[in-house]
Amino acid sequence: MDAKVRELKGCEPKDNFKRNHKDLPNRYYAIDYDLVLIEKVRGVGVPGAIIDYKSPTDRGLNWSHVSAYKYEKDINGKIVFIIEGDKLALPTADSPYKIFEFIDGNQRPNPPEFNLRKLGEVASMQEYQRFEDWARLQITIRSMQNEA
Repeated sequence: MDAKVRELKGCEPKDNFKRNHKDLPNRYYAIDYDLVLIEKVRGVGVPGAIIDYKSPTDRGLNWSHVSAYKYEKDINGKIVFIIEGDKLALPTADSPYKIFEFIDGNQRPNPPEFNLRKLGEVASMQEYQRFEDWARLQITIRSMQNEA
């Protein structure tokens, strides 16, 4: 990824676009994934894992999250990671990122039920890089298993 793309941050028009979709008829639901890791396979981009960030101001996983995560995992064979940050900043020893993998869920009860597996915590961006390297390895292993 080049430096210009890396420095892009959220912007007001994008936030307004997402906010306006909340005004659609209530038969529609939406979530936005924070990051999708794309693997390059024989020159073609293939989504391999979904990473969603949750902060203390989020209300946890709702019906839409569980529905989408379950679909991505069960139907599309994707790994879904949830990164939980204590603060809206980079991970530190005092405020590490907690990393979970979505295992399974049932969106029918209210509130929905779900199982997460805690994979660990990272307290620096260097540790986060090791997590991302590990995540990419998991994607490669799963891709090879699906091809066999």
